[in-house]
Amino acid sequence: MCLVREWFPSDILDAYWLVYLIGVYAIAEKIYAAFLERGVDVVYAFPVVFVAFMVNFTSMLLKGQENFPFLNRAEHFITYILAAYIVWQFFLRYLPEQVWNEHPYYTSILVLAITALSGALNEIIELFMDVSFGTQTIGPGFDTSIDLVMNILGAGFFLSLQLIMHEAVKSGVLKKRV
Repeated sequence: MCLVREWFPSDILDAYWLVYLIGVYAIAEKIYAAFLERGVDVVYAFPVVFVAFMVNFTSMLLKGQENFPFLNRAEHFITYILAAYIVWQFFLRYLPEQVWNEHPYYTSILVLAITALSGALNEIIELFMDVSFGTQTIGPGFDTSIDLVMNILGAGFFLSLQLIMHEAVKSGVLKKRV
């Protein structure tokens, strides 16, 4: 563990976060392989996952949780805009087009539910890390609650823009993208 402390001189928490982020990446690879076996192409998601990974990694290196609480909030907001984009694109590609055209709000609720669930799972993992390893990943006060709110606000922001654009196309204000 001395080598890890040299890489991350502040404390061992950074090493756990790095392992966590690498684990998330490994899970994303497994999900991609499972989808690929079933003929579902989700290659569009990997540049987005990489951006989310880099946002989280940068926050970890700068100790955003402790030193820059606003950065930690922005990290959650941005990550869940990107997560909503990934789930949204998946649904647009693999749900029948009439589902999206006839029920865009239903599709949005599904996207919001999936992204909110992933945010809750992330907070459960943080709790597990705290209980198991004493990492103190959960910040002081209302950290978990604020994280969950920022996750939902990020996904909601993305979905609101999508629904506004859908209504604008439907009403003829915007032309449909090909």
